[in-house]
Amino acid sequence: MQLHGKPVQVLLIALLMLWPWLPNSSAQPAVKCPRGCSCSMVQGDHVTSCSSLMLTSIPGEIPVNTNILLLDYNSLSSLPSGVIDNLPYVIALLLNNNQITTIAPGIFDNMPELADLYLSHNQIASLPAGLFDKVPKLVILKIDKNQLTSLPSGIFDHLPLAEWIDLNTNQLSVH
Repeated sequence: MQLHGKPVQVLLIALLMLWPWLPNSSAQPAVKCPRGCSCSMVQGDHVTSCSSLMLTSIPGEIPVNTNILLLDYNSLSSLPSGVIDNLPYVIALLLNNNQITTIAPGIFDNMPELADLYLSHNQIASLPAGLFDKVPKLVILKIDKNQLTSLPSGIFDHLPLAEWIDLNTNQLSVH
């Protein structure tokens, strides 16, 4: 059998010889990382680090495969609805040492794998009811050194795996 005047066997041999250098169809496409941030693989986890960049808002191009998202030591003042909706694989989210005052209801609802959440050293005065209802894998919640004066009833009721909830250095009172 001939293909354009060349034997098929020659073509197959050439393809087999080139096989190691052909693009791998199973390889993942290059991940676009937000400007100024770094995206890397650390011990099997996809890490997106946007720490200490003086950000006033969360970047919109965070890779969807991110497991660890570092947004600490910035100038974030709020967590509005929708800013982290498409990050279902995040297991650790660091938002500590910002200027966060408000958190939108349901902000963590699309992060079912979230296990570690750091909100320490902000200016959070209140938490929306049901904020943690859809993050049942949360193990560590650090919300210390804020300005919380009260907590919604049942705010931690849906956290069966919680091992550490740090509320130190707030303005909470027991009623």
